[in-house]
Amino acid sequence: MTTSENDELLPNPHPGVLLKEDFLDEMGITPYRLAKAVGLTQIHVSELLKGKRNITPKTAYLLAKFFEMTPDFWINLQTHYDMVEEKRKLGNRLERVQTYKELAAA
Repeated sequence: MTTSENDELLPNPHPGVLLKEDFLDEMGITPYRLAKAVGLTQIHVSELLKGKRNITPKTAYLLAKFFEMTPDFWINLQTHYDMVEEKRKLGNRLERVQTYKELAAA
């Protein structure tokens, strides 16, 4: 992946941004109300919504209970985000890794 291809990639929104835009904003729930309801600090929720803190398994369970969803939904959002970001960071390096079959054939 070249730099120009990297610049043209679709955005990869942080799960916290999705939480804010697709859940809190849509449902009219304030970050303060969410923090109080799930037992997290306002700073924790604020950092999450700004993409400065990741969804941990603990947070996934708390959000799942609050929104009546599965914790897998929340942790998978984070995992997908992390995977996309890491692949972008790896860039061409990943293409240079030989498979075990290529190595055996050499």
